[in-house]
Amino acid sequence: MNDETKNLADRIVLRPVEMPADEDFLIELYYTTRDDIQATDLSEEEKRNLSLMQYKLQMLHYTKEYPDSNHDMILFDGERMGRYWTAYYDDEIVGVDLSIMPEYRNMKIGTFLLRNSFDEAAQTNRVFNFHVQKSNVKAMRLYERLNCKFTGETFSHFSMEWRAEK
Repeated sequence: MNDETKNLADRIVLRPVEMPADEDFLIELYYTTRDDIQATDLSEEEKRNLSLMQYKLQMLHYTKEYPDSNHDMILFDGERMGRYWTAYYDDEIVGVDLSIMPEYRNMKIGTFLLRNSFDEAAQTNRVFNFHVQKSNVKAMRLYERLNCKFTGETFSHFSMEWRAEK
């Protein structure tokens, strides 16, 4: 483990999301990830209302689709700064969602968390699958740097995977 990774390991903690205590934070976090909503001509109130509606739909979908998953808050130096949602199956780990507040992006926190998940996938002979919004160019660059591969697409998302090299 290099010094930068050790430093991050000392500063990053995952803990289960606690509802309703974490919900206001999660709503704001979701709003910061929706560049498509931010780019509309809607008023700020309309953007927030649309984002809130989509956040609620996402939460319903994720909790139904991934009932036995880990929905964790990411704490950095004790402060909430993101969420990491993962689901575990016999042959795969699914990265359901990784979201980080803007002021914490580009600090290698996402890279650290993903590499830990990739290590776990490799050690347990599983693939790590996830999806990314097509509009999230920065995230796609990160995933390409981490040797993730495109496996498909929908109207709005790319499907991607990471698997250990054999």
